[in-house]
Amino acid sequence: MCGIYGYIGDKDAYSAVLNGLSLLQYRGYDSCGVAYYNNGFKVNKAVGTLNNLKECPIKPKIAFGHTRWATNGVVTEANAHPHVSFNGEITVVHNGIIKNSDEIKGKLIKKGINFYSETDTEVIANYLTTIDINKNLGKIFKDLKGTYSLIIGNSAGDITLIKQFSPLHILKTDNEIYISSDISSLPSGELYTLKDGDIIKIVNKEMWPMPSYGDLL
Repeated sequence: MCGIYGYIGDKDAYSAVLNGLSLLQYRGYDSCGVAYYNNGFKVNKAVGTLNNLKECPIKPKIAFGHTRWATNGVVTEANAHPHVSFNGEITVVHNGIIKNSDEIKGKLIKKGINFYSETDTEVIANYLTTIDINKNLGKIFKDLKGTYSLIIGNSAGDITLIKQFSPLHILKTDNEIYISSDISSLPSGELYTLKDGDIIKIVNKEMWPMPSYGDLL
């Protein structure tokens, strides 16, 4: 099973995410990647272990990453997470599978959107450019069929978490927020386990739960 880890706080977020992902290595993986914020999200990806990732040139305050077992698409750097939308505005890591990704991808291609991987996760990133992420994000639960836990970063450095049939947890301290798909990888603090249909927005280390969309399931 793939692993998700994120960090927002005063520490070096890139190092914090690498450390968190290392705690998820017992799940096994064939590729990996980390997105870090520096006037927009920048992405480092690699085939193989976390040791193959490039060093980060800065010490960012926001980062999230992923360890992947190949399901949609073969083992390549292009297929590794995180995935970035065609316009560079949305960056996504994803655990789960989107069953209707081919249908959605076909519609997006007709709109002139290009794809660079074989993954359903890149479909999510590009799909999110077609909706107002601040107003009707709940529409995702009707449009995307399958299982997903998502960390979504936008060009302003805001983070959105979405949970649907795949685990995702938040750990909050006074000045830090940790995110993980595995509760055992988190330090001690105020823990929140997302429920199916949950959306959490994180802006400047402040969290705002949006109304649960469980009634749309």
